[in-house]
Amino acid sequence: MTSVERLSFCERDDVEQLGKLALELTEKFEGRQIDKKLLRDIMDSPSHDLLVARDKLAQPVGMATMSLIMGPVAGRIAYLEDFVVSEAARGQHVGGALWLEIENWSREQGAKRIEWTCNPSREAAHGFYMAKGAQIRETDVFRLEL
Repeated sequence: MTSVERLSFCERDDVEQLGKLALELTEKFEGRQIDKKLLRDIMDSPSHDLLVARDKLAQPVGMATMSLIMGPVAGRIAYLEDFVVSEAARGQHVGGALWLEIENWSREQGAKRIEWTCNPSREAAHGFYMAKGAQIRETDVFRLEL
């Protein structure tokens, strides 16, 4: 049985496990440790939450970071970042449990939609999102490193 929580306190073991999950999401993470101050900032922010799925032993097996983005024209948009389920837990409804909490969080924030990016090479993720009713938008993503 998977439980999903909004992280409000982070044990040392959690930080290590979340780092391992991040490595499964992207090789760019390079196995470095997650920034504890950044975790605290996310947990303390009224516009952000780190959702963590735990297995029956209370070990993190999935995570998703949610942010509320607001603009006078765009309105309230929930933005999904760092959505990952450990390879060992895939196929055990962990992603579905996290997705339900992602939708609940977004509605609670008053968001009218959820937006995110996904690498085109992540075909299984694309299939998951499409099965949840998502549509791929035709847009360009810009980035400026600071």
